[in-house]
Amino acid sequence: MPDSWRLGKIFERLESWEGMDQEQLIQLEFLFVPAFHLDGETKLKTLHAAVTSRPEIFAELICLVYRPERAESNVEPPNEEKRLAVESAWNILHHCRRQPGTRPDGSLDAAGCVRFIEEARELCRQRDRSTLGDQTLGQILAYAPIGDDRVWPGLPARDILNRPELEQMCVGFRIGTSNKRGVTTRSLCEGGKQERTLAQYYRQNADALATTHPYLAASMEELAQQYEYQAMREDNEAGLRRERY
Repeated sequence: MPDSWRLGKIFERLESWEGMDQEQLIQLEFLFVPAFHLDGETKLKTLHAAVTSRPEIFAELICLVYRPERAESNVEPPNEEKRLAVESAWNILHHCRRQPGTRPDGSLDAAGCVRFIEEARELCRQRDRSTLGDQTLGQILAYAPIGDDRVWPGLPARDILNRPELEQMCVGFRIGTSNKRGVTTRSLCEGGKQERTLAQYYRQNADALATTHPYLAASMEELAQQYEYQAMREDNEAGLRRERY
C-alpha cells in the first residue's frame, strides 16, 4: 500500500475532480481510513464532511460501532472484514473535529448545525442507539470554536448543550473536552500547575455562562472540579517524588 502522503495526494486529486461521484468517493475514503488513522480528517475531507453534514452517514457509523442498547449479550464476534469496518468507523467518529453545519468556506451555519443534531439523534433513536449517539455528538461538539464574546464554547454548540434533556450529550462533551487535551509532559516535581490552569479556564467560562446557559455552566464547573482533583493528585505525587529524591 502506498504511504499516507502519496495516498493523500491521490485523494486530493479525486476530491478536486468535478466528474468524481461523491458517493463512490465517500466509500473509497472509508476503505482507506486505516492508512491515515489520526490524520484522516485532514486527508479524507469528503468522508469527514459527510459524517457531520449527512445524518444518515453519522447514524450508520454509530450502528457499526455500537450494538443496540437493548441487544442480547450473546452476539457472535465479527469477522475480519467487519472488525476492520468497525475500527474505521470508530476512528472517524472519535477523531472528528469538524463541527456540524460547517460551510465549504469554513464558516458555521447555526441552523444547519441544529438541524443535523436533531436528525442524527432521531436516526440513532430509531436504531436503539440514543445514548451513545448523543455521547458521540457531544464529543464532536467539544471541538466547537470559541464564541464571538470570547467565551467557550461558542454558538450554536452553546445553545445545544444547554438543553436539559441532552444530559448524555453533555456527558460526551465532558469526555471529548478531557480527551482533546491529549498526552501531557511535565517536570518530575512540577505538580498540578497545568491542571489548575485548566480548572481556572473552565470555571471562568462556567461563570460567564451561569446566567444565560446554566445547564452548560454546570458541565463546565464539573470539568473545573475534575481538573482541580487531578491537580491535587499531581501535587501529592510530586511531593512524594521530592521526598524520595
